[in-house]
Amino acid sequence: MNKNNLLEPSKKSYLIIIFTIIALSFFVLGEILVRTNNKKCQNFDEDKNTVDNFVCIEITKPPMMFEVFPMGQEKQIFYIVGNANNQYVVKLPLCLHDKIMRNYKKDSENFKYKIEGTTTKIYDSLKNALIKTYNKEHKDNQIDSKNYNNYFGGTYIDGGKSPNFDIKLIFNLLGVFFLTIDIILICGNIFASKNIKSAIKKYSKENLERELNDSRTISYTKEGIYLTNKYVISNAFGFKVIPYEDIYWVYILKRKTKGITIGKDLMVCTKNKKTFSVATTNKVDILMEIINKICEKNNSILVDYTNENLKRYKGLIKSKEK
Repeated sequence: MNKNNLLEPSKKSYLIIIFTIIALSFFVLGEILVRTNNKKCQNFDEDKNTVDNFVCIEITKPPMMFEVFPMGQEKQIFYIVGNANNQYVVKLPLCLHDKIMRNYKKDSENFKYKIEGTTTKIYDSLKNALIKTYNKEHKDNQIDSKNYNNYFGGTYIDGGKSPNFDIKLIFNLLGVFFLTIDIILICGNIFASKNIKSAIKKYSKENLERELNDSRTISYTKEGIYLTNKYVISNAFGFKVIPYEDIYWVYILKRKTKGITIGKDLMVCTKNKKTFSVATTNKVDILMEIINKICEKNNSILVDYTNENLKRYKGLIKSKEK
């Protein structure tokens, strides 16, 4: 690798284009699959008591929310919906509820929406909450456990368990995943470019090229760090140039996820009260070797993370501020 390439912003535009195409492909493919493999739903009014049926209803009234507290379980949200002839109880994902409300607000007078879902048995606490909510809204037409079936039946519609909804959700999630990677790459490119320009402005491109190409420069390409005669130059996490005399403290930090170590970083604390990760690897011996090389350039550097070194570092910062 040409070390001078470190001073050029990373050209990852091809990756951004690739991930954008992949993300858009998932969004489009999900829409196409829903339309081409659209499973035909049964009219819910034909059978309100059989579970696991894929059914649909057309509503002309906005959803009315109510809460259910099943024994020993978390609170659940349900909705009463309806049209001119019937009322229904449904469970809706938040995204679907929001979509329905957006349609209603656009044209409340001519509002119509088709809800699809899978029928699920109504349990006792849901039935009781449903009756209570209904009776609050319909003072002149009360229902109870005796005439309940004349209004709602034995099942509710779960709009989050529609085969068509599941297909679209899966492909949309994949699309969002690749779109997120895309955004991370774009932000990374902008951040790296900004850091490189800032370093060149401060130290000059000619000076940095001379330092990088000096025969005394020690390169740890895999770890993302270059030890020149004057500077620590790192591209492990963004681009950084740190003069040895600016370094007060170095130590190894373990990166963990759910208690499992996934990597080790070499951390550098400077006189400007800034902390940087300048190298990363799983090999402690490599990081210790790098630390020893850095300390050869500045033997006053504190080494290792201890309470004593933390106090000494804070003391050095305070003495500099005076």
